[in-house]
Amino acid sequence: MKSKYRLILILAIAAYIISLLVMGAVSVIESTAEAEEVARLNAIAAPYEKEKVALQREINNAERNFIDKLSCGSALTIAQINLYPEVYSVFYQTFSEFEKDNGDGTTSPLFTGTLCLSPTELPGLDGRITRAEFDELILAGWSTAITVTDADILDLGRYFDTMRDTLEELDIPFPTVAYFTDEVYAPTFDKTLKEKGFTSAILTGEHPEYYIIGQNTNSDIWRVGMMGWSSIKNTNSVHTSSVVALNTLIEERGGLVFGFEVVYGDGSKRDTATQYYPYGVTEKGEPYINGLKRMLAQMETYIKTEKLMITTVDEGRALYTEHLRQREYHADELSQYVERLEGELADVKALLKKIYAGEYTGDEVE
Repeated sequence: MKSKYRLILILAIAAYIISLLVMGAVSVIESTAEAEEVARLNAIAAPYEKEKVALQREINNAERNFIDKLSCGSALTIAQINLYPEVYSVFYQTFSEFEKDNGDGTTSPLFTGTLCLSPTELPGLDGRITRAEFDELILAGWSTAITVTDADILDLGRYFDTMRDTLEELDIPFPTVAYFTDEVYAPTFDKTLKEKGFTSAILTGEHPEYYIIGQNTNSDIWRVGMMGWSSIKNTNSVHTSSVVALNTLIEERGGLVFGFEVVYGDGSKRDTATQYYPYGVTEKGEPYINGLKRMLAQMETYIKTEKLMITTVDEGRALYTEHLRQREYHADELSQYVERLEGELADVKALLKKIYAGEYTGDEVE
């Protein structure tokens, strides 16, 4: 009897084990089938996932790509704050080493500058460039501006009248650009600027929002910021802030002024708005002319992209105004383009949802 019960127990255990093995096998088969189905659906969806990512990227970059296609570039002005002889003997001569092809077999200077004039900064004065040198710079495409200091704003209108009389005596046309030294400009000066024939103002120091983008292009006075250009002492690369400024300038199609001043001695004088090049050597013992050439070479790389132009301040205003006109003119085109991309993206997302739901097979998806 005991043998009989033992046999029954063994058979029951065996049956249980067999059932477990069968269930396990079925589970493995089902898991394998499920994994294969997921893999099949992923394979079907793969190209559409790539298309979804590409469309999303194209939508995100649509405005930037649209701006890049506009014909006008960004405006960069190089200003010389004083008229020391090195402006001609060093800066101008170095600028002359960089030329652009006019496309007709001739070349012209790639870089020109703006000379800032004041009662102490005039051609022919002791320790300043000569009148002949000044005339050569103007003939080469250089422009002028009137420097305004904190002392000059006490009676701004009278100061401009005095400068006009001085320049008339020197037979120098009165500029349309005013350069305000550090923290001197105020919007209340715009009325006087307009009355005295100015169209643009270079600002420094207290208005960082003006540095890159020209403000109020529809107003009477175009306001653009000035900053300095620096070189990192232990490398041959330009200072990061200058590179960032140029990149932002190019992206925004704005206006910017880089200011320079010749300083004798050890070059210890510093200013938030200007970059000083000591006459002689830098603290590294390197001739400062090398740093100037590196700066111009860096600018040249941007100019070659045709997204940067060396201009006068007033030309920069015209360029930026044209950029805004083109953006407004093509705004509907951009809107329709983005709308079409968003429609395509919605269709792809809907298709992917159906694929993952198993409502489509590879043969049915086109």
